[in-house]
Amino acid sequence: MGLIDSGVDAAHPALAGVQVQRWGCDGEAPAQLHGIAVASLLAGRAVTHGPIARTLYAADLYCGKSSDGAAVELVAAWAWMALQDVAVIDISLVGAPNRLLERAVAALVARGHVLVAAVGNDGPAAPPLYPASYPGVIGVTAVDTRLRVLPEAGRGSQVAFAAVGDVIAAAPQAQWKRQRGTSLAAPLVARIAAQSLAQPRLWGQRRRHGVRLRCAGRRAPTAAGAGAVNASCLPTVTAV
Repeated sequence: MGLIDSGVDAAHPALAGVQVQRWGCDGEAPAQLHGIAVASLLAGRAVTHGPIARTLYAADLYCGKSSDGAAVELVAAWAWMALQDVAVIDISLVGAPNRLLERAVAALVARGHVLVAAVGNDGPAAPPLYPASYPGVIGVTAVDTRLRVLPEAGRGSQVAFAAVGDVIAAAPQAQWKRQRGTSLAAPLVARIAAQSLAQPRLWGQRRRHGVRLRCAGRRAPTAAGAGAVNASCLPTVTAV
């Protein structure tokens, strides 16, 4: 699995047993709250949905700064992950539309990579944000434990699924902290989708992939996307 975010603390207990491969910041990636939180949900021990990842490819676009990197850096991080053959990539960041990013997304999706992205926390009336709104990207919004969309979470046609986004996740200095937002919901969808893609034959087809929700029994109601991910409704990757 791959993560486009801020710095990850590979020594955090949440990532025990996970080999973290880094990109960016000249090998010096200071851990930041957002990056380690998302990493713990995507690949580590912050959730109980399946085994931890063997390897996490983590690209740091922030390098300790408060603002994210340029579009060219994001594309370079994607290119690195493509070379590493990373099947599922989580992008828990948002921005304005950008032609360079749009072309890069199209190339990755055509190559068979599954891109899962947070839709943002600017509220239900906010315009679509990117890369979650590009065709082929799995946009994820956030709900609470009662499957109610969080007030700040984005909504709209760009939303494919919802997942719980009010969680306890890893924090720097081996700590844990309650956090919320669509950034915390997206890695749950990416994690389970990656587990369904663990079949080498499916990934080896190098075909475009879609993600659908497989539910045991009746699908839980939600105001966003095709459904809410929970223990009985799991996202599954399929070749299309």
